[in-house]
Amino acid sequence: LQVNEGIPVAELAERFGVSTARIAKEVSSLAMTGTRSSHAEMIGIDYDSLEDGYAFIRNADFMPRPLRLTVLEGASLVAALGVLRQMADIDQVEIIDRVTTKLHSALSTKNSNGVAVHVNAPAEDLRASLNAAMRDGLQVEIEYASEHSDSVSSRIIDPLTITLERGSAYLTAWCHRAEDHRIFRLDRVNSLRVLESEIQAQPPRQPLELFDFETRGTAAILEVSPDARWIIEPCDSELISEGTGGTQTVRGHVADLQWLLRLVLLAGTAIRVVEPRDLAEQVRAAARSALTAYDRS
Repeated sequence: LQVNEGIPVAELAERFGVSTARIAKEVSSLAMTGTRSSHAEMIGIDYDSLEDGYAFIRNADFMPRPLRLTVLEGASLVAALGVLRQMADIDQVEIIDRVTTKLHSALSTKNSNGVAVHVNAPAEDLRASLNAAMRDGLQVEIEYASEHSDSVSSRIIDPLTITLERGSAYLTAWCHRAEDHRIFRLDRVNSLRVLESEIQAQPPRQPLELFDFETRGTAAILEVSPDARWIIEPCDSELISEGTGGTQTVRGHVADLQWLLRLVLLAGTAIRVVEPRDLAEQVRAAARSALTAYDRS
């Protein structure tokens, strides 16, 4: 773009074999990017010219110069490469290792293990099969162990995107069993088989939030005694009221009611389910069943 200032967007699209809309989007993504946080060192886009079909950029003189990384920037890149390495195919690992070695050399770090990164990722063969399926646009059949229960289910899914969050790798896919987009934690996929059928679904218009239980989960109201607050405090809950003796009534959202059922049973009488009522009945039934089994023994 610097050498061909004002180049027509249509010419760029033809040269790279993509649509003009894609070129306009890619050029726009350059806005306010650069090597430092100073506004003068950020790339500017002439949007009026872009709307007229021509690409102009400014403040990009730094691009031909070799990039000088700070130690913090270099360490961030090394950490990011460490994450990518654990999710990459075998043929990509060699490239990542070469770049990582160059970064360590540029940073003059003698300890190549200075940045340790661990991701809860699937086994190498499963990861390779998944990457191949996504590359070729094919559906897969998986056996998936639920994160909130002891059940294992078989599903046919359209794998769409992989994200990393809180040390784990997650797959967003269209689940044909649920007939909706779902998120699967990849280290809970027990087996994966690539099918011959092609992917039919598209990624969701808005990325699914991994921990957005308020919109995707079930609301529950609990009465929690002071002795059990330590169980509830790590959860994202809203205080409704506080009674005598320190008992709190809280509202929270959970992804799986069976997980909450086990949590309440673990707490005994220290947590009481107010709503939903069917869950409260399940707790009472499970408690009666456990007492009956205890008496028989």
